[in-house]
Amino acid sequence: MENLDTKVIPLPTERECTVVLGADGEVKGYINKPRFNKLGREYFVGFKSGLEGLASMDLTGEQYKVLMYLFSRLDFDNFLKVPQKEISEKLNLHKSNVSKAIKKLAELDVIAVGPMAGHSKTYRLNPRIAHRGLRTTKKPLFSMTH
Repeated sequence: MENLDTKVIPLPTERECTVVLGADGEVKGYINKPRFNKLGREYFVGFKSGLEGLASMDLTGEQYKVLMYLFSRLDFDNFLKVPQKEISEKLNLHKSNVSKAIKKLAELDVIAVGPMAGHSKTYRLNPRIAHRGLRTTKKPLFSMTH
């Protein structure tokens, strides 16, 4: 039988990290160096059950395209302010088809129609599908300086 006291689990070699040691010399944790996100800096979190629900909805290809574009324009706290004309031009869709797609997404409770902002309607993505958090100031968990 193998001696478990001598078994060592190696750290990943693809990223450097800083080891945090306690006063007794025991490893208390690791701090990974920040990585460059190849997909961009902005992101949102999708929820598996919400995405599964979207997959089971009877959406057309155009409706999915509009939804994906809305995901790309998602603002903090799930707000969306995207003129239908912009969606139409970016996706090369007729404006009436964009309007129908948004109406269908609202009927299915994927988005909620909000108040007018200037000449554009506002929307809010259902937070059970995905979420883009509130903008907050990033504060370090602790300082490495003495």
